[in-house]
Amino acid sequence: MTQWREADRGVLLSYQTPVPYGKNRTPVLLAGVFNAILGGLNLLGGVGGVALAVLVWFTLASEMAAGGVTTTYAGGPPTTMPFTGPQRWLVAGVYGGPGLLCLVATIPQMLAGIQLLRRRPSAKVWGIIAGITSCCQLWLSCFYPIALACGVYTLVVCFMPSTACYLAAEEQVRQQFMAAQGRG
Repeated sequence: MTQWREADRGVLLSYQTPVPYGKNRTPVLLAGVFNAILGGLNLLGGVGGVALAVLVWFTLASEMAAGGVTTTYAGGPPTTMPFTGPQRWLVAGVYGGPGLLCLVATIPQMLAGIQLLRRRPSAKVWGIIAGITSCCQLWLSCFYPIALACGVYTLVVCFMPSTACYLAAEEQVRQQFMAAQGRG
């Protein structure tokens, strides 16, 4: 527990919440860490998916400009397979679609992680949004069990009755500390 003593007022300030809500500290901090990590995974997956879509798009565009791909089957004569426009859109969309969805899901998860770690009153709302987003992340198939577990845990923590009281008590202690420091 970190404590500060205001010399001129004799006020003891603690940045830890009162005892009735102190039991919520660990679940809220864990939910914040889990959302921040999942948001980072989404950011990497999103950037990678979009980069791969752009790479495939330009590779297929260059093949289309060259007239298609020339292949040889079993020592026979070379055969040229032309590419058409819909193939390029389809293949780029297979990679770019999930990449864009990952980038969109990164926003609420990172905001919820930051708000939960900073113990702000708005953390409950952002946590609920991030929990629902995490539970719906079917496009991140290899990490879906991790996203689902993170989403369910975040929703359970955010819907606990004492979480709102804990976050409000943290904000009250923060405001008292800032007022004693002359910053609030």
